[in-house]
Amino acid sequence: MEEKLWAKALLIGYNYLERQAKSIDKAFLRMSLGSQVTNSNDYLKKDTYTLAEKMITLTERKILLINTKILIDNILKVSSNDNAKILILKFIDGQRNEVLADLLKVSKKTIQRYTSKAIEEFTSLLEQSGYNDDKMQSMYSGERWLKEIMQRERSMEEWRQVKPVTNYKTEISDQIHQSIV
Repeated sequence: MEEKLWAKALLIGYNYLERQAKSIDKAFLRMSLGSQVTNSNDYLKKDTYTLAEKMITLTERKILLINTKILIDNILKVSSNDNAKILILKFIDGQRNEVLADLLKVSKKTIQRYTSKAIEEFTSLLEQSGYNDDKMQSMYSGERWLKEIMQRERSMEEWRQVKPVTNYKTEISDQIHQSIV
């Protein structure tokens, strides 16, 4: 189940990868320009070694984001065309099931089945590529935004697993009917 949640989180997060990379670039630039400040108060906070470490960390983070985008792109390329189309439309383009149903001229229930099948294939291809839960946890341990997506998806999965509450009006009317008969 965790691998499936990772698959969804990666697909949902796909559009944020570029934005995150640009944020890193801005932070990198600020650090670079700020490193020229050498007054006594700032010097201790911005010594060359500490600054270099922070810049290396940002660079490693950006590499991770770029590699994540490449990973998702590659998996979508080897996915079946129908599954890739569903995943791109739903998760990357953000289309709702109703829109997908109209677009593909099928029912919403069929879209749900297609989506489930497409996620299963994406998850399987991730695992075949060596990306299991342990590896993903390790790789993305510092990516709070991705973990938030993952947690939201976990909550949604748990919510979907809850059985619907019975209709109490129907239950009561059945009891009344039984007592009359």
